[in-house]
Amino acid sequence: MLGSKSKVVRKTAAEAAASMEDVLREPIEKALPTLKGDVRLQAEGLIKRWDNSRKYGENFEFASNALAEEFVSENPDPAAEKKLSFIPPELFEGVHYSDMNGTASPGLIRYILREYIILDEPYRIAVCDKLVEKLHAPDIHICLENIYDHWKENGADNKTKMILVPYCVYASDTQILAMKKQLTLWAEAQRGALAAFAVKAMAVNGGSTALLTVNDIAAKFNNNMVKKAARAAFAYAAKVLDVPEEVLADKIVPDLGFDKKGEQILDFGGRTFTLSLMPDFSLTFFDNSKGKAVKSLPKPSAEDDEAKAEAAKKYVSELKKQLKAVTASQKMRLEGVFRNGRTWTSEAWNALFADNPVMHRFAGSLIWGVYKDGKLISTFRYADDGTLCDENDELFTLPEDAEISLAHPVEMTAESISAWLTQLADYGITEPFPQIAAKVITLGDKDVGEDNTLTKYEGRSFTVSSMNSAAKKYNLIRSSVEDGGGFTGYHIQDKVLNVGVKFGFEDMYMGQDYSETVNLTAVYFYTLPEKDETPSSYSEYDALPPKNVNPRFISCCLNILEGILN
Repeated sequence: MLGSKSKVVRKTAAEAAASMEDVLREPIEKALPTLKGDVRLQAEGLIKRWDNSRKYGENFEFASNALAEEFVSENPDPAAEKKLSFIPPELFEGVHYSDMNGTASPGLIRYILREYIILDEPYRIAVCDKLVEKLHAPDIHICLENIYDHWKENGADNKTKMILVPYCVYASDTQILAMKKQLTLWAEAQRGALAAFAVKAMAVNGGSTALLTVNDIAAKFNNNMVKKAARAAFAYAAKVLDVPEEVLADKIVPDLGFDKKGEQILDFGGRTFTLSLMPDFSLTFFDNSKGKAVKSLPKPSAEDDEAKAEAAKKYVSELKKQLKAVTASQKMRLEGVFRNGRTWTSEAWNALFADNPVMHRFAGSLIWGVYKDGKLISTFRYADDGTLCDENDELFTLPEDAEISLAHPVEMTAESISAWLTQLADYGITEPFPQIAAKVITLGDKDVGEDNTLTKYEGRSFTVSSMNSAAKKYNLIRSSVEDGGGFTGYHIQDKVLNVGVKFGFEDMYMGQDYSETVNLTAVYFYTLPEKDETPSSYSEYDALPPKNVNPRFISCCLNILEGILN
């Protein structure tokens, strides 16, 4: 198997053999003189791996900087080194050790990059992780950023695209967020394949911000190739962790350094400041030495450590970017829950919305429902102090076996809706998106034709501007572009419910005048295809009777459509 033509088989066999030295070492050493090509390379690599694990520990726990340097010097790879020839030598310099006891040799940085640049597919290399742990994080971020920039400025050659893997694997959260913008630039420059590869590299990072960004790209990105790669990468990550994708999406919501109260301490050396996350996701500062609130972080005083003060200010600047990205992502996810009614157990709901400081802020501005067998039983609100209240503002106790989701007015009585609207107004609570105030749209028999398309909207039209704005706002999925650049519909699809809706219309085309009017044709619901594919023509989907579709999904989708038409 070590000599298989399949790269996957070779890699899998080598991983399996790594833990079988007592059985395999003797026969491999005996056979080594007769082995050739890939088989010999794999065999030599295994022997070297066994020797290294004996010397440096099975998990490569380098006890000192010197041992890390010794390991690198004893494991040269001239062939791989040649692949790094496009990088100027000076870009490997100036990286301090994590203990700030001197700087690492360029050879150590080169080792990390060359191990990644010879890969066939993105994945994390354990020994490189251990070497990076020996390095000062801000320095390695800057070093890899400079190498990445040099690669981009020289055409971002596909032959050396593996350089993206170590860059993404060891990137800071800020670098990951910036990468999302680069993907858009590549996609717009007809380099969708490169952007799709970069998404895979981002997923290998495995951090909350990276996986959150990949999940966002999977849900909302203009290039279908990149979007599909992101969906596959996120699905693979969920499979590796053995959890459903939605559960993984819950687990990776970062706390951004805040405690459960939504606070964290900023250290200026001489003084400290408490940074607080407010219900509207703004940030406030409190000077702990003076015991009063301040509008912003001040300049360092004589009693402060200037380096710490500047680091704190830079941290807050980066935090604001991360906070903006996280809140936008979670708002989009919650709107999805509002459409599909996905539920949480009491334990899972508390872990996500009560314990996470970011989701805690969302929880207090929404109305929640307790469900049993898919039916709404009761509704409640999460108060700032962590207590729960009902529509009459009385204490509410959550059943232990509760299934919880966002309440939808299509399931509620007029009295309950009115009571909640009054309570939200009394407490000055603004919904992050129209929830209790959302218009309820239902379909009667006269609204549906014999072919299950919606006669309710026959003869209606819209402007190109209106449809394009909605497509961007709600992440509508465009039907396949046909010859001449035209397309005939936008879709909303929901994997939780396994349904979609198509807003069909006469031809629209790329670059069309925004003021032009287009006639609506067929609007209908359908079951999602088994394969993960881009929605195409009407003939490929069978219209589903609306009575078989979740009423909240119908109401939400038709609210979007009526907004476009009006």
